Amino acid sequence: MRAIFSYPLLTRLPGRCFRTISETPRTSHLQPSCVYCNEDPLTIRRIAWRIALGTTGACATWLLASCLYHGDDRCGPHQHLAVYGTCLCDDQFVLQGTACVACGEHEVWQAGVCACANGFARATAGAACAVSAGVVCDPGKPASCTDTHFDVCRAGNGVGYCTAACAVEADCPHGFVCDAAASPATCKSSAAGQGAACMSDADCAATDATYCEASQSHVCLVQGCSTSDPLSCSEGWTCCDLHSLGLAKTLCVLEGQCITQ
Repeated sequence: MRAIFSYPLLTRLPGRCFRTISETPRTSHLQPSCVYCNEDPLTIRRIAWRIALGTTGACATWLLASCLYHGDDRCGPHQHLAVYGTCLCDDQFVLQGTACVACGEHEVWQAGVCACANGFARATAGAACAVSAGVVCDPGKPASCTDTHFDVCRAGNGVGYCTAACAVEADCPHGFVCDAAASPATCKSSAAGQGAACMSDADCAATDATYCEASQSHVCLVQGCSTSDPLSCSEGWTCCDLHSLGLAKTLCVLEGQCITQ
């Protein structure tokens, strides 16, 4: 009478996983027993021989860190199995490298891509979405502001920047105030907290102007501006580089008050 025996087979699974299968020739019944992930072919063959020789259990302790295979859940987080066995990102997620991630701040998911929300734009391809108010424009070309939310080109700091018409402060985005003295009234760039009284940086921490000039003026100032970008400071303010004074900072100060210029 032919003896009944069993031996392990290895089948390849998605993601470089291998599953051992015990097969009994009499019934040809397949029973999955263990999964091995991220192993090179040589290691897999060694595992198969160890299982066949009985030198390791079906799922030894040292393999507990390997992944488990579920036929109805073969894709990674925020993914689903599509036709032809392809794993695709779920709605509201996009592929970034090899993972599916949610859209970032000020982004909305649209047909598989992350687009900037209304009122926000990317300065360059791949850049983060930022408030599109404040984008450089040409005051002589009214159509140079393409965002319908900020379609007015206002002159300020020697250049033009896109903004919006306003009647009250609520009409303007963060970092802007309604300049009712202008004709027509438009949103004027103005960092929150800039010029507020302070004694230390702690007094400025919850604002856009996070540096306290505590030696003379005792006011909160915006730090980290660029001397090559006039729009890195609010309208009426200019970027002052203090490196020549031994202070590794650039600060936005009122026009005409930079002590290094």
